[in-house]
Amino acid sequence: MEQAITLTRHILEGQKAHPGATGEFSALLTQIALAGKRISFELSRAGLLGKTGLTGGTNIHGEAVKELDQISNDIFVDCFEYLDLVSMVVSEEMDTAASLKGKSKTGKYSLYIDPMDGSSNIEINESLGSIFSIQKNTNGAETEKDLLHKGSDQLTAGYLMYGPCTMLVIAYNNQVHGFTLDMGLGEFILTHPNIRIPSRGKIISLNAGNASKWDKGLQNYLKYTQEQTEKEKLFSYRYSGTFVSDFHRILLKGGTFLYPGEVKKPEGKLRLLYEVAPLGFVCEAAGGKASTGKERVLDIQPTEIHQHVPVIIGSAENVDEILTYLSH
Repeated sequence: MEQAITLTRHILEGQKAHPGATGEFSALLTQIALAGKRISFELSRAGLLGKTGLTGGTNIHGEAVKELDQISNDIFVDCFEYLDLVSMVVSEEMDTAASLKGKSKTGKYSLYIDPMDGSSNIEINESLGSIFSIQKNTNGAETEKDLLHKGSDQLTAGYLMYGPCTMLVIAYNNQVHGFTLDMGLGEFILTHPNIRIPSRGKIISLNAGNASKWDKGLQNYLKYTQEQTEKEKLFSYRYSGTFVSDFHRILLKGGTFLYPGEVKKPEGKLRLLYEVAPLGFVCEAAGGKASTGKERVLDIQPTEIHQHVPVIIGSAENVDEILTYLSH
């Protein structure tokens, strides 16, 4: 029987392939994995301990903060607090970027996180996720302006998905690998090596209830998919309200996820630095595409840390097809 490849083994073997490796990248991924294990454990007993409710506060986006939003944020910060490599953290749950123990002048990297994606689904025991991105500090990281990097500059990005099992999906060196947490071993095991998104897929993930507020071109595309589904079942609609879960399905099976802007709110709802750009990085590394409808997601120069952008992400042929509707 072939021996399982753990995340640790995968990292170490990758390090051997790069003689000049310092071990820093390995340390960063190890802490991401640790955060995932801890959050997975908290979620497994949240219902029993009554931790599925609200804190009473709101975040910078005006959203009510769940207890698990705050717990997950604290876990990520704690996992990187004493790792001298990370200087600053940008999080959905923090109004401003946070310096880790005064390391703003010494840490080589910055961390961007949505610590609990889909938290509105906590009370119904739906799949949840965490999204992360790590970028190298090219000019130091003393102010928020220093953290406004393009998505194409990401060193690594990925997500954790908490469902029937906990998965860690990581993109780096133009490859995407998926690991599943073995609860008995307490280790992430490589289960999905070198993931490639299908060039075309049937799944469409969107909140069609907002369609009347969209650009006419997108409305026409939605009408086209509905007609084709009735005639030939060419499309299948799936939407959970957790970005990570919806994207993960498309990454493995093909299709598109859409969260477009509205005519009166063109900036959309999802956040660029710690939601859209990281998953755009994963998607492109797997052979897919990610666009705002006007430009490639990874080409956007951020103007502020909590910037919102619309997104169309998934199989390359599906995304290209949607863009033809937007060009009319």
